[in-house]
Amino acid sequence: MEKKLIQYLEHIEKLLDGMVELAERQQIALIRIDIKELEQITAYQVNFAKNLRETEQQRIKFLMTALNLNFKDATSLPISLIAKKLNSPVVREYKDKLSKLTLKLQTLNSANRILSTRASTSVKEIFNVFSKNSNHVCNVKI
Repeated sequence: MEKKLIQYLEHIEKLLDGMVELAERQQIALIRIDIKELEQITAYQVNFAKNLRETEQQRIKFLMTALNLNFKDATSLPISLIAKKLNSPVVREYKDKLSKLTLKLQTLNSANRILSTRASTSVKEIFNVFSKNSNHVCNVKI
């Protein structure tokens, strides 16, 4: 049982690592306002999120079968409790790794949300400046 659980946790760790890497790339693309890069990153993020959901569902089904739990209990069972129940330092290590990765991803996503809002506001302001009739740029009325 422990071996199978570790396989799921390893896969989840790889997916979270990939999502963190994408969030870091997204941050650079948002700063540069690189639309093509943002489109590619978004497509990759959708794929990673789908794989993460599927892996998590498989892990939950595994816990339901292995520990004879219902769906609600299997979804709310913390990894730390599983590690304690199995007396497994390896599972405990994965719990710590996944917690750190999740925190890092949340931090990057928050920063990226702020950057995307800033970019959107900047574009709106530029559009407003050029769309008003009374504005002059280089002595030319726009």
